[in-house]
Amino acid sequence: DDLGKLKGKEINDSARKITENGLSSCGTTITPPNPIVISTRAPIGHIGISKISSCTNQGCKTIIPNQSQANTSFLYYQLYTLKDILQSLGQGSTFIELSSQKLKDFVTPYPRTEEQQSISNYLDQKTQQLDNLIEKEKKSIDHLSEYRSALISEAVTGKIDRKSVV
Repeated sequence: DDLGKLKGKEINDSARKITENGLSSCGTTITPPNPIVISTRAPIGHIGISKISSCTNQGCKTIIPNQSQANTSFLYYQLYTLKDILQSLGQGSTFIELSSQKLKDFVTPYPRTEEQQSISNYLDQKTQQLDNLIEKEKKSIDHLSEYRSALISEAVTGKIDRKSVV
């Protein structure tokens, strides 16, 4: 649920929390910050980088990249682009799920770590620019919507002389 609503790539908080009793009774473990979290039950492929200590439920898997081979941010972008392939690997009759084994067997090529970092930095910069443009356009739309409402209100209440408006 949190992953599906994620804007951007980082998970900085969660609506769901676990108690000590819950943690000890369910067999999950707390991972330190910076693993990749991916949904593995329908919908498969929602993804984020957890910037907080966290644990996942049965609908998600946590990937802790080997830092000598894979840059976490690069792997995030790579898995993000391969979402359709991951979804196609899901199986099940009641609900579609990507098994732990299929996820482990999913192999992707990696460029050198320096190149991964360069690609990740480029994508971070470009996606931030796009996010800024999207936010600016959303504000413009909000302003235009407010103007539209005010215009309708003024026209209906007679505050605007329709004859002078052509």
